[in-house]
Amino acid sequence: MSNETGQSAYVANLRSNTVSVLNTATNTVTATIPVGSSPHGVAVSPDGKTVYVANRLTNNVSLIDAATNKITNVFGPFFSPFYVAVTPDSSKVYVTGGDAAGINVVYEITAGNTSIPVGLSPRGIAIGSASGLHA
Repeated sequence: MSNETGQSAYVANLRSNTVSVLNTATNTVTATIPVGSSPHGVAVSPDGKTVYVANRLTNNVSLIDAATNKITNVFGPFFSPFYVAVTPDSSKVYVTGGDAAGINVVYEITAGNTSIPVGLSPRGIAIGSASGLHA
C-alpha cells in the first residue's frame, strides 16, 4: 500500500503474534496489528489493498485491510501454514503447509481450500508472470 510519504512494508512478528506496518519513506512503524499465533509469511495483493498473513500455530491465514489495518477475514483451517503468495490479478492466493495426514501441500485458499500435494516441507512460494516474479 502507498501512503502520503512512501509505501508500507509488513513484517510478521513471530513471538508477539503481530504484524508491524512500516512506512518505507520514514522507516517508522505506523501500526501494529494482532494476528494469529506464530505468523510467518506475509503477502500483499498487487493492488496493495489486502495483506495476507500465514499464522502457523493457529492454522489459518489472516486477511488485513491495508487502508484500515484491521483484520477483515480469516481463512482456514490449514495445517501449519508458512508462506503466502498472490497471483498478479489477485484471483488466487496460495499458502504452503501440510495437512493432518502429514502430506506436504500448497493450499489454494480462493478455491475452497483446495490442496495440491508437493515436495517435503514446502516453505517459500513465489508467483511468476510475464512481467516478473511476485511474492
